[in-house]
Amino acid sequence: MIIRGKVKFILEDKEYLLEDGDSVYFNSKKPHKWKNVGKKKAIIILVIPAQ
Repeated sequence: MIIRGKVKFILEDKEYLLEDGDSVYFNSKKPHKWKNVGKKKAIIILVIPAQ
């Protein structure tokens, strides 16, 4: 979940622009990347469940 800021989330060949309050659920085995695209530090919460 994005707490503060603007983050570009890239999953395989698709890009998503995430802002305050947005969240994503995805298969972490697929290639992915996070990038801060805002002017300030982004704060995000990552939840990684146990298997």
